[in-house]
Amino acid sequence: MRKVFSILFCFVFFFSTLYFLWTTTPLFAFQEAIFALKDHDRETFEKRVDVDGLVRSLVEDLLVKPALPRAARRRLSQSFGQLFFTR
Repeated sequence: MRKVFSILFCFVFFFSTLYFLWTTTPLFAFQEAIFALKDHDRETFEKRVDVDGLVRSLVEDLLVKPALPRAARRRLSQSFGQLFFTR
């Protein structure tokens, strides 16, 4: 009887640890955000997605970075070229 409880305890401990590890992965958070989007659950979606940061990054990538002067873009591309192609 004691052996059965020991084995049962080991299984419960093992699967609870696996569940805890799974719920802390980025893939789990991404899946939760997708399910919240499909279910139109705004509260869960905002819990999993930083909407303000997403909008800020989107605006920066679409509006701020393309507005750099041509000389700054040229210097930036030259520095990347030197970094990757001179080695």
